[in-house]
Amino acid sequence: MRSFLMLGLSFFLLTAHAQEANPFLGKWSIGPQPKLLVKNSSFEVTDTGGTWKNYPAGPKSDACAKATAPMAIEEKSDKVMVLKVALSEVVSFCENFKLKLVLGEDKQVTAFRNGTELKLTRD
Repeated sequence: MRSFLMLGLSFFLLTAHAQEANPFLGKWSIGPQPKLLVKNSSFEVTDTGGTWKNYPAGPKSDACAKATAPMAIEEKSDKVMVLKVALSEVVSFCENFKLKLVLGEDKQVTAFRNGTELKLTRD
């Protein structure tokens, strides 16, 4: 009987922890961004911010399209996380931008860069 109770308690604790896990944390990839000289990008979100990495579309891409930049959390809730991608901290003439992650009713995360939806994949 005691083993059964311990097993039930363990299952409860694991389930509770899984429900509390932040859906935005982890490694992500973004497909082509046609308006930019970027083939694709990847980023990792941590509890304190993260890192953004661009992969240029070709050898003539500028320094901004080749940059790896820090990200800082500006807004955080159960359904939304807004991050500032600080490209200007790496290359002074690059423009920073906001990355907004939204958790939908279907538990899927959608990403927006300055309001434009991006093709997002969890790595």
